[in-house]
Amino acid sequence: MHLQSAEETHQKDEPPLKTLVIGVGNPLLGDDGVGNVVAKSVKERLPHGLNVDIKEVSASGIELVEEIMGYDTAIIIDAIATNGESGTIRRLKPEELKQTIHFTTPHHFNFASAYEFGKLFASRSMPKKVLIYGIEIEPRTNFSESLSPNVAKAADLVAARIVKDLTENEVDNLDT
Repeated sequence: MHLQSAEETHQKDEPPLKTLVIGVGNPLLGDDGVGNVVAKSVKERLPHGLNVDIKEVSASGIELVEEIMGYDTAIIIDAIATNGESGTIRRLKPEELKQTIHFTTPHHFNFASAYEFGKLFASRSMPKKVLIYGIEIEPRTNFSESLSPNVAKAADLVAARIVKDLTENEVDNLDT
């Protein structure tokens, strides 16, 4: 007679590993909504039957970490403003954001800080793989629901790459 450990039992009862594609941004602020645009595009292009959830959110820090908990893999798409050329695409891993971590106040955690916090206190619920697509924008404060031409082109490229990776089972190779 073999007694199963709680961990063995838990693994048998778990649903298949899932991937989350999550677009982040404010769709009313033009280029800031690029993550949402990419998520919509991935949803339209992705064949049915894949074990992938797609979400569009206006969240950051702790709220974003709560959204990705419970998934094996998370692909996050968001606008970034680092004074680079508008439309530039950066593929990042959370560890590349370590220099931005700060724990001064939990009310103002950026994603890197919140992700580290999640790994410390909820490590079993955190995705094993996280990939972040940052699309460079020029910050605007005027209201618009459309993307600038460079950012729209980048959004299309990122959506196509994500769909390709997911349909060709390249999720395991997201590091490259």
